[in-house]
Amino acid sequence: MVNHVINRHKAKQVATFEDYAEGRITRREYLSRKEEIARQYEEVTAIYTELIAKRAELQQALDNSGKADLGRYACANELTRELLVELVKEIRVSEEDTLEIMWNFRE
Repeated sequence: MVNHVINRHKAKQVATFEDYAEGRITRREYLSRKEEIARQYEEVTAIYTELIAKRAELQQALDNSGKADLGRYACANELTRELLVELVKEIRVSEEDTLEIMWNFRE
């Protein structure tokens, strides 16, 4: 998505220069359009950078919250129903007497 926007801005720059080079627009119009395209590009870049930073913050918070939540079970002495429901998503038993546990968190 971002690459699409960047490529579109580059295409606008090229088209604007071509219009100027072929005499379809004046130097003043060329400079004005060039400045507007640069301003829009800077806005998009700033928004993208901000979104990347927010995404990293949210991922860090998510990672930390998952670790903190599991910490309260570190001293559990027995497997209670509450503990099982919160931590285990699914348990599969195969014919070969093997268990596969699907957790409610990332391993």
